[in-house]
Amino acid sequence: EMFPKLDWEGRTALDWEIAFGRQPVMIHDGLLIQDTMDSVSITRSTVPLPGTQFARIGGLFAWDGVNRSNNIEDKEAYLYGLFSAMDVGHHTFDFDMAYVDSVKAQGDQFNIALGATQRIILFDTHFDTTFRVAGSHATDNDTTIADDGVVLFSSIAWAPKTTDPWDNIAYFNLFWAIDTYTSVSRTSGGPLGLTGLLFAGNGLGAFTPISNQADKSFGGSLGYQIFFSPALRRNLILEIGGRKDDSPGGFDAFGGGAKISQAIGKHAFISLDLFGVHQSGARDTRYGLRSELNIIF
Repeated sequence: EMFPKLDWEGRTALDWEIAFGRQPVMIHDGLLIQDTMDSVSITRSTVPLPGTQFARIGGLFAWDGVNRSNNIEDKEAYLYGLFSAMDVGHHTFDFDMAYVDSVKAQGDQFNIALGATQRIILFDTHFDTTFRVAGSHATDNDTTIADDGVVLFSSIAWAPKTTDPWDNIAYFNLFWAIDTYTSVSRTSGGPLGLTGLLFAGNGLGAFTPISNQADKSFGGSLGYQIFFSPALRRNLILEIGGRKDDSPGGFDAFGGGAKISQAIGKHAFISLDLFGVHQSGARDTRYGLRSELNIIF
């Protein structure tokens, strides 16, 4: 908090936070922003709005390290953002806006997004759901990194009753991209990486088994995560997914993938990914295998 002595005992709504420097920023699960940039943000928490249990609003300004939708840094870009969230009943609503100001060749861009997260009970089962809609608009002229488009995304996850006491997890994610939606700022990949294993990048390059760009397409994934012990030190994810792509030069893809992760001691874990994806037309079927060692300090 910026001024903790204003309310030493925490009895009033005077929570202000500040963050400054080169820092990771993820807004709207990465649909709007997923980048590391030089920025400053000021956030007001516990905003006393009638009818809410909790509300916050924050502003952000970034002046360096702004990577555009092509994952390349735009050294002429300045990013402005206004982000908010509130708890209403059993729902959490997010409403975010961001604007990038750059030179004409790169293009200015305005994005807006609305999301809702909640738990729904059906057939005596708890379903954790998230629904998001985001739009991008090139305020000056359309360029390769600033364009007009809308993306709708839904995520549903639940623990099947037949699973072990520590609960395995099933999930079903869907997306629909209208025209060419472009993120405000992102380090790697496209905005649809949150769809599942087959769409997620690894942070080392642009390749993904199925494209995660949000341009004139629809698709999704269905997956199942299995835990092998109550300590949750080993798990396996099995997934199938696909994409129907109507963009210029795009192609349809459908396949399956798996990921197994194992904890090692208290500060490391190793994972192994594999996939196979069939592509439409004369394109070859893709196969892949990747291993990764993570050390957490």
